[in-house]
Amino acid sequence: MTKVVRYNGKGSSNTLVFGKEYEVVREKENKYTLKGVKGEFDSKLFDEISLYGDLPACLAIASEEPKVGEYFVCYRIISNGSLKKQQVTTSKVKEVKKLVNDDIFIVTTKNHIYVVKVETK
Repeated sequence: MTKVVRYNGKGSSNTLVFGKEYEVVREKENKYTLKGVKGEFDSKLFDEISLYGDLPACLAIASEEPKVGEYFVCYRIISNGSLKKQQVTTSKVKEVKKLVNDDIFIVTTKNHIYVVKVETK
């Protein structure tokens, strides 16, 4: 999962912008290397932020890839003693991130985050 941090202005920097969010590409010994920024920075200069806020996460499967701006039909995986599938139509998709595999997506909607495996026939 991508780590996102916000520069808190606690140190002097000619490179960083107060309040700006940065993606951490490497973390080693309390030092961050940030995407698109040269150098290493002390982790104390940043506040970690949640990439998705407090949205509940669900596992799901689907037969088609999700598309931003459209409703998404998938089967949410529910576990209450045994695994069951529940078909849902989500609110409009806000964001889609494809993971390493071509068939795994993180789908963000207004109310949930879905980790979806797309099963093609």
